[in-house]
Amino acid sequence: MRPGGAVGTDSKDEQRMLLIMKTMRSQRGVTLIEVLVTVLIFSIGLLGLAGLQATSLRQNMSAYQRTQASVLAMDMLDRMRANRTAALAEQFDIKMNADPPSPANTMVEKELSNWLSDLAATLPNGDGSIDCDKGTSVCEIRVRWNDRRTDESADASFKEFVVSAQP
Repeated sequence: MRPGGAVGTDSKDEQRMLLIMKTMRSQRGVTLIEVLVTVLIFSIGLLGLAGLQATSLRQNMSAYQRTQASVLAMDMLDRMRANRTAALAEQFDIKMNADPPSPANTMVEKELSNWLSDLAATLPNGDGSIDCDKGTSVCEIRVRWNDRRTDESADASFKEFVVSAQP
């Protein structure tokens, strides 16, 4: 008997100690596995974020090009409004993939030449066309560019921005 009248406490303490030691032995390496699993999950998350960032950059560039196409189309519409008589006489009409007027002698030829060179300089494979209809007094301005960064298929890589308005 132990002092204080406790019977069998030594064996209970020993059993508790044995149980703790047994548990510690079976838990060896578990922390390392938990850390490895955490690192794996964290790495997959970082790869997902990197992919999201790459997609965001592509879409941002596409939006920038769409904005530039819009600005260039509206710029040409403003130039046509400044010379409404020539626009309604279809002097601004030009087909897609047409060479700029050379030499640019008239004001209309200079405007067209400047606009086409702005398209080529601002947008990848930038090009444009203008088609005015005398009957309705409506002009259609098309701006086309290569947006291959967002669309990997060759057919869908060209985007177009179209404005129809009266000059």
